[in-house]
Amino acid sequence: MLRLAFIGSGYNLKHMEVVAERPDVKIVGVFSRDITNARNATRRFGGVPYDDYSTMLEKEEIDAAYIGLPPYLHGRPEEICIEKKIHMFIEKPVSISVKTAQNILRRAERRGIFLFAGYKYRYSRLVHKLAKILEKEKVFYFDGSFNMKNVPEKEWWSRKSMSGGQMVEQATHLVDLVRLLFGEVVDRKLITTCVTFEKLDIPDSSALLVKCERGAIGCIHSSFAGSVAEAGLEIHAARTRLVLTTGTPKVKLLVTGNKARREFNEDERECRKEESRVFLEAVKSGNGQLLKNNYRDAILTLSATL
Repeated sequence: MLRLAFIGSGYNLKHMEVVAERPDVKIVGVFSRDITNARNATRRFGGVPYDDYSTMLEKEEIDAAYIGLPPYLHGRPEEICIEKKIHMFIEKPVSISVKTAQNILRRAERRGIFLFAGYKYRYSRLVHKLAKILEKEKVFYFDGSFNMKNVPEKEWWSRKSMSGGQMVEQATHLVDLVRLLFGEVVDRKLITTCVTFEKLDIPDSSALLVKCERGAIGCIHSSFAGSVAEAGLEIHAARTRLVLTTGTPKVKLLVTGNKARREFNEDERECRKEESRVFLEAVKSGNGQLLKNNYRDAILTLSATL
């Protein structure tokens, strides 16, 4: 039986829903800065509520921890987990500092601790199908978008020193997909502006222009100043146009060629189930090679968004 702890009770609730279905898992503790949220989570999924993660990590016997915190809070929780020899599933982005993330990686590797970054779309059946199609295509341009209709209410999200901005905190999923599908970013330029929310600490619109090592160029843009909420990646190849729509509750892939138009759908929850399956199997078996979506790779994605 794997004993799991959760540091954070926001997005981590989605991970709790997934792992709670497994007969080989027991949730032993949940931390939230608001103890009410921790109590609500433990009523649903079991475990002891905490408003101090240090106390939880000290008191409970834990095999692995899911860390889902605002980006600026990464660092100390990971350090304690390393000291306690606790493997970690860390939600994206893994930090707002490449240096902090690199220090965590070095310490974890010395102690034999597994680090897993939560880039769920790497575990999407449709992303795998898309990658297969692209093996036979010559891609010349892609256009990614992550747009919202308003500003999230959480105070930390609109402060650059806490979230890193929308490109770092949200559009990171698209940057990670671009790296996965087209190779490492070899040239980049980030352009930002404030059109509507001029008093905020972060830009309300951003565009990341990139060139990848396999030759494709493109733009990933994000905004919370518009009237449409959408996220996805549009890919232009010599013979085909492909549109991957990401988000909840469905992931959709639209493939359009000269003579045909095909559409595929997937429940977004399946991506989360698969990433947890891979992580927990690595923890159970002690085989870190199973973690193809590793933390070292997540640092490269972080670096590309900053």
